[in-house]
Amino acid sequence: MTTKKNAAQVAVMAEPCQKLAHMDCSAVFGVKWPEDVIAPTRTAADALDWMEKLFLTIADDDGGTVRIRTLARMGAYLAADMANLADCSHGEMLQAIKEGGAA
Repeated sequence: MTTKKNAAQVAVMAEPCQKLAHMDCSAVFGVKWPEDVIAPTRTAADALDWMEKLFLTIADDDGGTVRIRTLARMGAYLAADMANLADCSHGEMLQAIKEGGAA
């Protein structure tokens, strides 16, 4: 039986590419620090959290129709779920970077 591995686990277990061994992070990814490579994941988690709060505000408005409130609650649920996924992914990747000695 095989288990799926996320990108951070694969990156930690991977052997360095000999062609890239001499290059730094900026040459490979265009950013100076390894943390900057995963920064968009942190930004996505934050933005999705804000979207959840926006949807909940719409859902709690007494002036909206039942349909609007229901759709807003669905949007809030999806935003919260994806925010949690992005936040966990960022945490796992950051931990992998630290364990790999790059941070």
